[in-house]
Amino acid sequence: MRSATSDEARRYCNQDGGPRKVASDGCSVFFDVPEEHSFFLKSPTDYRTLAFLCQRLVNGVYGGNFPGGLVWLHMWNVGADYLMPLGWRIVEDMRRANGDQRPLDVAPAQIFREDETLDVQLFLMTAFGNGWPGCFVPAIGDFIVEFRSSHRLFFYCEKEATVKRLCMELKAFEPQVAT
Repeated sequence: MRSATSDEARRYCNQDGGPRKVASDGCSVFFDVPEEHSFFLKSPTDYRTLAFLCQRLVNGVYGGNFPGGLVWLHMWNVGADYLMPLGWRIVEDMRRANGDQRPLDVAPAQIFREDETLDVQLFLMTAFGNGWPGCFVPAIGDFIVEFRSSHRLFFYCEKEATVKRLCMELKAFEPQVAT
């Protein structure tokens, strides 16, 4: 895993010349297709269920073959005062353990290889649990997860079939298709 600046995260999201793009606001990721399909679910608040959700996102939707991906935080100074320092410490310690010294204000994104499933799960759990807004962009795939400080996860999909597949995989979390 390695940290990434916002510019590096934008390049990551725009790679391969595919339909995935970064919006003019500089941080929202979307699919440049005639019709984007979406659904949302509420992020669990208890630890075990949150861990299960992150495991499903990273391993379940890919049949255990996580392709790598990007987690890009848009804010990390929101949420409960007693939780923020804990989240910062987790993220910074993860980075230091991998030889990376850049703080969140310099490098708010993290790029994960396909063999770093536990690392991305922990990173997502920290972001979701703290209510930090951002996005999860798998290296391969036709969906993006935008997570918000309202503890809601919005899934944006290139194809309607992806919505159906993800809703089935995540049915324990009661996904709600946007209308």
